[in-house]
Amino acid sequence: MVVEAFSEAEARTYAKKFLGYSEGQFKISTVQEPVYQFWGTIKKKGKYNIILINNGDLKKNTKEMEDCKKGYVEIKDGKLNIYKPHDCRRYPSIIANDPNIIVYVNGEIRKNVIILNDKDKVEFKTKEVQASSHIYLELSEDKMKAVLYIKKEEGRVYCVKDVEKSNTTITVESYFKTILPEEVTLDSCLELIRKSNIKEEFINKDEIIKLIQLPAGGSAVVAKGIYPTPAMDTEIRYYFNVTEESEGEDNIVVQIGDVLAEKIKEAIPGIDGEDVTGAPIKAADPEESFFKPGSGTMYIEGHDRIVATINGRPKLVKGELRVIPLLVIHGDVNKDTGDIFFNGDVVIEGNIMDNMKVTAHGKINITGSVYNAVLFADEDILIGGTVMGGNVIAGLNMVNCFFNIPLLEKMVHVMNQIKEEIEKKEISEPMDTYAYDAVQGVIRVNVIEIEKTLHLQSDSDAVILRRLLNEIKDKFYSYKAIIRKDVKQIQLLRDELTYYIERKKEISTRHANVQLQYAQSTVIQACGTIIITGLGSYQSCLYAKEILYKRPTSSVKGGTLVAQKSIKAGEIGSPSGIHTNCRILNKDGKVFARYYNGTIVTIGDKVKIITKEQIS
Repeated sequence: MVVEAFSEAEARTYAKKFLGYSEGQFKISTVQEPVYQFWGTIKKKGKYNIILINNGDLKKNTKEMEDCKKGYVEIKDGKLNIYKPHDCRRYPSIIANDPNIIVYVNGEIRKNVIILNDKDKVEFKTKEVQASSHIYLELSEDKMKAVLYIKKEEGRVYCVKDVEKSNTTITVESYFKTILPEEVTLDSCLELIRKSNIKEEFINKDEIIKLIQLPAGGSAVVAKGIYPTPAMDTEIRYYFNVTEESEGEDNIVVQIGDVLAEKIKEAIPGIDGEDVTGAPIKAADPEESFFKPGSGTMYIEGHDRIVATINGRPKLVKGELRVIPLLVIHGDVNKDTGDIFFNGDVVIEGNIMDNMKVTAHGKINITGSVYNAVLFADEDILIGGTVMGGNVIAGLNMVNCFFNIPLLEKMVHVMNQIKEEIEKKEISEPMDTYAYDAVQGVIRVNVIEIEKTLHLQSDSDAVILRRLLNEIKDKFYSYKAIIRKDVKQIQLLRDELTYYIERKKEISTRHANVQLQYAQSTVIQACGTIIITGLGSYQSCLYAKEILYKRPTSSVKGGTLVAQKSIKAGEIGSPSGIHTNCRILNKDGKVFARYYNGTIVTIGDKVKIITKEQIS
């Protein structure tokens, strides 16, 4: 190995100090003598060859001499040691990317690759994560449970890993020592629970201890309230099929003395409970089912049984047991029997002939057909045959419901406007003539429209409507002007109209059906469903919540069908273009049928005129 020195002695010292050779392991030969010029003021080193006496050791020492010209670093006990020789050919370096160690070089934070020399001051600052234990309590929304949560998190102290001496780049890496969290005690948990006003007797200490012993913590229900004991409702056994809708079994007939229902068990009150704070929770009261006899029934054996006192159809109405009287006509209803008015169900084992009238406050069941007659029932009407002419109403006059009630509501609105307008004026000051003429015009138009439907009303409805319309005419047709003293009379009339409207709307919630095979030149109204089981209808007017022609081959030829929800039929109209009008009042209603030319379909406000065969 050739080294530069001012003398052979200096070269020999270099071999011993930096190459680690001992005397006798090497010899030195001069390659180039040192030069001294200008009386020694300028000196130039000479070159000396250091030769190992053993060839193997020579190679080793040659490498070590080369390495000694490179800097090195090491990390020991968390500190960085740096060496840079005076004749440096490679500076020492480190890589600092560990997120848990901050490296300061000469007071500044440094990252990534850092090249160093022996004058740099390098310091490490490691992160520390504190251990923690948290406890908190949550009550359920109904305060019937208290849940204790314990959250334990271990801490960490990060340290710098030692790295052996190296003259290549080293990486600064961390390792950590675990810090255990502080132990949670039973007393600290109980203190927290008591601060939340949890009743002492509801606290479950065993559950708290189990939770404390979990290494990572968790949650546990540590207190439970007492739920109320449910009440026992009255138990009633009915001896005929009955639903909440208050209807009895359609075709059953009971005899005098038949037991209709009995009370099996009296209601038993519930027991109040407590939430975890000790606040009372009231048990729901038992449902005292109505157990009351109505018309055609009575108590027997105290108040535990109800029996029939007449023959008829059992019916439950708002908890009251009734027996609807039954009238059976063995044969046709004609001039010999006279018109029928019965406060119950009517069964006709025959036909109803021309110009006859049957009124029932229950159901009407006809085994035969109806010819140019008037039928009115509070409930269902079942016709085994056909209806040829006449008027059939089940439950409610739907013309009144669909058309007249909205017109009456408009008139009530107008009367309210008149009242508000007059009350703004002086006592003798009349309503503005132009405004009054406009109001009077609206009322006149509505009165005319209602009068057109009177022939379709039942006798009782027709009488009431005529009286109301006459009072409206009396108040609004005769006056040339309205002053404040007239307001009271208008208000009385408005209140009477409002009562009539509300009563009809209440009745419209009933569900009464009409069923028949075929209708011709007939008006049929039902506040439920009109069901036609046979061929269909011809030039008839049907008004119902729903209209159903059961046969896929049924046909509707001519007339008007008005339904609140839907119409379902086989064919509507005819190939010859007979005029047929279908109307659905609900905007989202449907008509399911095959249309022919001449059919007008109205759904909500949308009108569609059929000009060719079409399927809906």
